[in-house]
Amino acid sequence: RVTYRRYRTVRVTERRSRTSRLVSPSEDQGVGVFSLAGQAFSLAFSLAFSLASLAFSLAFSLAFSLASLAFSLAFSLAFSLAFSLAFSRASLAFSLAFSLAFSLWSGVVELRLWLGSGFRLGSVMCSRSFRMVARR
Repeated sequence: RVTYRRYRTVRVTERRSRTSRLVSPSEDQGVGVFSLAGQAFSLAFSLAFSLASLAFSLAFSLAFSLASLAFSLAFSLAFSLAFSLAFSRASLAFSLAFSLAFSLWSGVVELRLWLGSGFRLGSVMCSRSFRMVARR
């Protein structure tokens, strides 16, 4: 009896599976419709997600490049201004120092000339003019 029950159970199981196999084409059509709808939804979702990802990537890239450009311009302008001010101050200090040194050097040279032969020449010319005035 146990064997018969097992056989009968197997037999019922086979009948059920045959029944389900007979019903399966209509179920397969339903699954096919759902599968097609699922694939269309998956495709639409994938397309929407990729477009959103592309838009986010472009927006982020644009924002980052604009921020980088602004930072670069600000840094360049600040560095240029600081360098220009430092260079102009250094240039002004150098030109003042050079002007003062040249003035002192020319003053010393002029003083030496005046104290040297120039002073003698001047004194000689002054004595001559005094003599000429005295003769008149």
